[in-house]
Amino acid sequence: MTSSTTGLSKAGQAVLVALAGGVIVTAVGVHASASPSTSTASSPTRRAAPAPKVKPSPTATSKPTPTSTPTASPTPTAVPSSPASCYALSYNGQWYCSTTISSVKATSWGVGARVVLRDVSVTRSEGGVVTVAGLESNPCSPGMLCGALMTTVSLDIPWPGTTRPPVRSVINLFGTTVAGTLNPAGYVTTSGCYIDYC
Repeated sequence: MTSSTTGLSKAGQAVLVALAGGVIVTAVGVHASASPSTSTASSPTRRAAPAPKVKPSPTATSKPTPTSTPTASPTPTAVPSSPASCYALSYNGQWYCSTTISSVKATSWGVGARVVLRDVSVTRSEGGVVTVAGLESNPCSPGMLCGALMTTVSLDIPWPGTTRPPVRSVINLFGTTVAGTLNPAGYVTTSGCYIDYC
């Protein structure tokens, strides 16, 4: 006898087929055992953490820059150049040509010229008149050999007001020429030699 057994298993069901003496015997049995059902527990859904709230930063507002009012720079007053025709000293922004008492008395500069008498001695100051004096050399005639001969020369100057140089002082006297004398513009005390001691 040839037997052929074919086993088929599906969901707990077994089928046996036997062939005996030309008779087909079919046995069908239900296999009671069942595969344990696999229960798949659903894992809890993981909730995403809430995103942190972004606090809006305050928007910076630009402050208006105050506009400064430009101030005009003062224009400097140019001091005129020293005249090339004379040795000049500056006083209160003006140039005064150095001269002698004899030249002022002779009005050699004309009227209205700015001149300075350098290192003259104040010998008198009274009644609104200031007297200054200085030593001058006598002119030497051409062809003559002259020694150091000095002569005292003085000049009376009308001087209004009370701001006058003190007697026995040595000054540079600045002024504007008039006929035979000058109108004083001011003075500067120097360290020159007073006429009595020179």
